[in-house]
Amino acid sequence: MEYVKGLALWIYSRLERQKRKNKKNSLFWQSNTVREDLKILYPMQDIAKKQKEFVIEKLSLGILILLVGGVIGILLMIQERRVDYVENNQLPRSEYGEGSQIIALIAENGIEEAQLTLELAERQYTKQELIELYDFFQPELETVVLGENRSFDEVSYDLNLVSGLEGYPFEILWYTDEEYVESNGRLIQNELSEAVVVELTAQISCQEFEREENFWCCIQSRASPLSMQEQLQRQLQDLEARNREQEYIMLPTEYGGKEIVWTRQTQKNGFLFLIATPLVCIVLLFSKDKDLHKRVEEREEQMKMDYPELVSKLALLLGAGMTVPNAWQRIVTDYCKKDLPETKKRYAYEEMLLTANELKNGVFQQEALEGFGRRCRIPCYNKLATLLTQNVRSGSANLALLLQEEATEAFEERKHMARRQGERAGTKLLVPMMLLLTIVMIIVIVPTFLSNM
Repeated sequence: MEYVKGLALWIYSRLERQKRKNKKNSLFWQSNTVREDLKILYPMQDIAKKQKEFVIEKLSLGILILLVGGVIGILLMIQERRVDYVENNQLPRSEYGEGSQIIALIAENGIEEAQLTLELAERQYTKQELIELYDFFQPELETVVLGENRSFDEVSYDLNLVSGLEGYPFEILWYTDEEYVESNGRLIQNELSEAVVVELTAQISCQEFEREENFWCCIQSRASPLSMQEQLQRQLQDLEARNREQEYIMLPTEYGGKEIVWTRQTQKNGFLFLIATPLVCIVLLFSKDKDLHKRVEEREEQMKMDYPELVSKLALLLGAGMTVPNAWQRIVTDYCKKDLPETKKRYAYEEMLLTANELKNGVFQQEALEGFGRRCRIPCYNKLATLLTQNVRSGSANLALLLQEEATEAFEERKHMARRQGERAGTKLLVPMMLLLTIVMIIVIVPTFLSNM
């Protein structure tokens, strides 16, 4: 990498010398946009020097890409020029099941040259190899065909008429008695009055190799009888296949000697509605309670946030020489002047407004302040009410100072509350962030997985 940087510096010096000689500005590195960006990023550094470093870095990257690309290109050219002779004039075939391969060849006789393309098919089995494979294939096929049955002398479960066995190249085509056995081995008759002997013929082939195996099966009543649904489903599928040119099909009229009454299935929406209605009511009742409690919690949180400001105002007005009732009324009057809409009401000031109205109506000051503390239901407001009522009962010369200290503590508590709210907000964002991360991972991983399939 040092050599690359040295080469880039040499090229830069040559270009700089050429620029001075021709007295022309080179647009390669004298870009005003780049210069302004560097000024923004490095305002305290030498911009000319930073621009030189930036250009040298770009030159280094370009040189490195040219070198790596040149080396790879030369190696590929050498590889392409290398003569890959066909050893002993033998082209190996792919093994059975691996598919064919397309090979490009060049034929030379010292005078002429011919370019040829050959599609070389996979290797085929010899007849002897197929015979040897068939000796292992035959007993395994019998075992697979029986399925759950113990032997062909007592067939009461569906047979497994496969089209081939894994590990063997043979293809199997089955011929059955369609009155008793389907082509996939499923027994058609549900119950039989007596056992029936049925011949199954397996046409086995691979390349030019062909064999025919006959299996004589003694079909008995099904060990697990077909249900009404299975039998009628078969009849319906058969009727639909045989009457596709007709405008309609005739459904079976009886099953098990009894008449069938056909009806269309309908959705049970009414029943579901009846079940869902009380459940929805219960959910709504609980949700309304939850919403109400949430509003209470919001009120409490709002009042706690307003408490430092409220106490600070009281301390300021009392320190200016006003009495508690006058200071209280002044705060309430200022609040009412704002004429806030219902959705933006401040609960603490609304409680103060109610207390002010009580005082106007002749309620004793001590009683009104105690009622204010009880209605707020928050410890800090109870403490404020206690301080004010003590002042009413016994008088307190330093009430303003006490309120100022209370305001200082309240502001500190407010900072802690704001911090906790931020932490809760961050926690709530974790779920959508995890969902977004999952979506991004799916977007990145799924195309890669599909491209490798």
